[in-house]
Amino acid sequence: MPDIFNSRPGMVAYFQDIAGPLMPGRIHLPSFNSISALIAGIDYDQATNQQFQTALDTSVFIYVFGDQMGTVRVLGKIIPSLCDNDADGLEQVFKFYADNRASRLADPIQVMAGSEVISGFLTGMNMRVDQLSASEFAPLYDYTLTINSLPRK
Repeated sequence: MPDIFNSRPGMVAYFQDIAGPLMPGRIHLPSFNSISALIAGIDYDQATNQQFQTALDTSVFIYVFGDQMGTVRVLGKIIPSLCDNDADGLEQVFKFYADNRASRLADPIQVMAGSEVISGFLTGMNMRVDQLSASEFAPLYDYTLTINSLPRK
């Protein structure tokens, strides 16, 4: 029987001289480019559906049942407008979520990470005041948009 979990306890591996340029994350969301909010990062999680079964003689069997939906989190900052005539990024992000959430929009949203395109549905938003950088004139808001992505092919 093949050893599925071939490991070497105490070993550390590192990568040196990685060839090629590092690709920055880019995001494409409908109508998001006109919003007064900064995109600070993108998190992406993807996993499989599996079951592990232990047996006698230290054998382990893995049964794989396809892929789970992934999760993309768009992380950003908003500096609210200090002028009456400027667009307020806080209101724009709230409106973007309200207009593009999965319960309202049938089409998937596309997120680009380097040259990879990830499609999914906007399912959540989180907003909070960044107390460490807040002042009485210009508090910073952190936001997170959660997009559940379709399994990769």
